[in-house]
Amino acid sequence: MYLNFSDLRPPKLTVNPQMITETDSVTVNCQTPSSVSVSQCYFIIAGNEIARTAPCLQTLTGSEFLSWTRQSSPVTVEMTCYYIFIYKSPVSNMSPITIQTPRPELTVNPQKITETDSVTVNCQTPSSVSVSQCFLYFMRGRKSTSISCLQTLTATELLSLAQQSSPAEVDVTCFYSSEHKGGQYQSPHSNRYSISIQNPRPELTVNPQMITETDSVTVNCQTPSSVPVSQCYFIISGHKPDKAAPCLQTLTGSEFLSWTRQSSPLTAEVTCYYFYIQKSPESNMSPINIQPPRPELTVNPTMITETDSVTVKCQTPSSVSVTQCFLYFTEGRKSTSISCQQTLTATELLSMAEQSLPVDVEVTCFYTLAHKGGPHKSLHSNTSSISIQTPRPELTMNLMMITETDSVTVKCQTPSSVSVTQCFLYFMRGRKSTSISCQQTLTGTELLSLAQQSSPAEVEVTCFYMSQHKGGQYQSPHSNISFINIQMGTTSSVTTPRTSSDISVDPISTKLSTTGTTSSVTTPRTSSVPSAHKLLPVVASGFGVIVGIISLGMALFCVKRRNDNFSSTKKTGRGGWMSPNDTEAFNMTSLVPGDDPPKGSNQLKRQESQTENSSLYYFYSSIPEEPDETPTMKTDLAYSTLQAR
Repeated sequence: MYLNFSDLRPPKLTVNPQMITETDSVTVNCQTPSSVSVSQCYFIIAGNEIARTAPCLQTLTGSEFLSWTRQSSPVTVEMTCYYIFIYKSPVSNMSPITIQTPRPELTVNPQKITETDSVTVNCQTPSSVSVSQCFLYFMRGRKSTSISCLQTLTATELLSLAQQSSPAEVDVTCFYSSEHKGGQYQSPHSNRYSISIQNPRPELTVNPQMITETDSVTVNCQTPSSVPVSQCYFIISGHKPDKAAPCLQTLTGSEFLSWTRQSSPLTAEVTCYYFYIQKSPESNMSPINIQPPRPELTVNPTMITETDSVTVKCQTPSSVSVTQCFLYFTEGRKSTSISCQQTLTATELLSMAEQSLPVDVEVTCFYTLAHKGGPHKSLHSNTSSISIQTPRPELTMNLMMITETDSVTVKCQTPSSVSVTQCFLYFMRGRKSTSISCQQTLTGTELLSLAQQSSPAEVEVTCFYMSQHKGGQYQSPHSNISFINIQMGTTSSVTTPRTSSDISVDPISTKLSTTGTTSSVTTPRTSSVPSAHKLLPVVASGFGVIVGIISLGMALFCVKRRNDNFSSTKKTGRGGWMSPNDTEAFNMTSLVPGDDPPKGSNQLKRQESQTENSSLYYFYSSIPEEPDETPTMKTDLAYSTLQAR
């Protein structure tokens, strides 16, 4: 077949895309007619008369194309092509191609912010380009604004630039400008970023963070003042809420557990959010710990000596299946397993607490229960203090009724287990104490002076001792109360022959008995007795002796205060000294420490007074201030004393 030039059809040139950067690729296709079988084409770049032979279909990067055309970006060139099939074909259509500088890369951190947060925008430009300025381009408003290529903006600034209001999604790109042929050249736009500007984050507070089922907790999801909402959503340990609840509410531990559909003990992590146009960010996380009810500790009595016992009761809640109770000693930070109600001796308690008396043992209790395969420890109970004292002394006197000139032996018997440094007498009426030997003989006058009383008087007295403890002086509990009656003047003796019908008084038991021996009766001398207490002489007759002895027995019976040594004491029904822990009974007889501390005891440890407001009731024989003109023999003899044989 014969062809001539006029029979050849021109190729069709396509360039895709027509705008690229140096790093992008472009496909150049010089499409020849199907009737012509050629693989090589000729490309003519505008302004360049030399054609370049290349495959009719090829893909080039922007840099390769620039190298091929021997130009640099940014540049726009016009291209045509042709082919040769025996003859040179006509030239194709003209297609432009623009090769730009590399596009910048936009990064935004973080992508989600609130009105109070900031965002960092980085428009990363190519190092091969001398950039003169960067720009942010807001897609919604189709506005651009000049910024530094790396800049931090507040949410408020970003909203102002984008001409939007929160909550909002701000779609943004960036580009840069550079010098080119005496003017400013704009780069391609960067990748696109969406910056989410959310409602302000709420702040969650939980107070307190540890409660029991019976305690209350306040949960507050604090929303910003600019947001008009009252309902919030609480997320508990990842569990999404079913419905909204008041942003501020107070719940008991049981109500919170019901809300979460869980049981104690429970440690939950709580966050919250709200809705205003869109969902707010989640708040900070706040933990809450809900424990079973705490036990209640009771100790009885709260003050004991080393020979006493104390009952400790760790009362646990009925709703809890308790596996074990424990005592916790606060000073040593030690715990020991006990029955939930147990009686302990002072010695056992001291051993558990690893302390020595005298001491105040501070103690709490807790319990354990089975929980998820292991024991769970409850909260501690209230704190109780058990005072363990050294043994109290025993006060005895060999006489219970003397005159001013007589003497009485006072013995403050201290325990052998304690190293005593000093003994003291304590006078109830004046609330004063004085140092004495632990066994000492005092005259009636001396006793009256110490007691700050005058005869006739009944002196109520106790004793206590001091011992060395932790580098200082420790005061013991007070002893039993003793009474001594001090009369004015001296004594005289009147003895009558005993007959088979004589009656004598047993000085120990104060019982009346009939004897066949002589009875000796002593009465105060008439000359020594003041006018208010004058006594008639004793009539030495059998009838008078009997009446006098009976009256004396009645007087001794009314006083009711003496022991085998004529010392008047209070005793319990169990035969032991009345303990200050014997509640009501001890309140009738316990003591108040002296107002003035003993000399030489700089570190005197005062025991708690349990008798500041004690009520003491005693019965005495009535003694008229002015006797009748003719006193009876019975009145005279009522205050006679037995003459010691």
